[in-house]
Amino acid sequence: MRTAAVALTALLVAAPAIARADEPEPPPPPDPAPVVSVDPPPTPAPAPPPPEPSGRDHVAAYYTGFRFSIAPGFLFPVSGGKGGFVLSGGVHYGIDTGSILLVPELVTSFVFASDFVWTLTPGARFVFPISIFAPYLGGGAGPGYFGPESKWGAALRASAGFTIHPTPRLAFGLGAQYEMITGTDWKTLGPIITLAF
Repeated sequence: MRTAAVALTALLVAAPAIARADEPEPPPPPDPAPVVSVDPPPTPAPAPPPPEPSGRDHVAAYYTGFRFSIAPGFLFPVSGGKGGFVLSGGVHYGIDTGSILLVPELVTSFVFASDFVWTLTPGARFVFPISIFAPYLGGGAGPGYFGPESKWGAALRASAGFTIHPTPRLAFGLGAQYEMITGTDWKTLGPIITLAF
């Protein structure tokens, strides 16, 4: 009996261990999630400063697009008569073709000398920019009035010269201009000093 009791006791003690041996092992714990480092977005490089306008840009800004101008000057006739103050104004629309500036224009001029003269001459100017230096050729035709004779006629104008443009809106220069009014004695060929803005 004692032997049987001892055997039964040993069996009872060993049974839980045998049962645990039959159980499947628990799965291993999952690997920890990888740590992903997120770099901040790169800071964009600052935009380069705009380039400084060139001398040609000054000339193009002055002549291209719609522009209203007032150009006082002084006329020194070569073929007799007295010099006089000239006040010109105009409406211009310039086109930059790349090599030259084409400027259709409507110009009116008042000559305040011993002979009062008024002209209105639609025409065009061809400008050849070289940095801030701008040689030009121009001309036009339209009505004109010669005060001393109280006569109207066709005003004809041809000019050549240059302007200098230290800024896009300021120009000064020197030119030669021939102008006449048909049916009158008024004809002039002379230099004109111009300041335009």
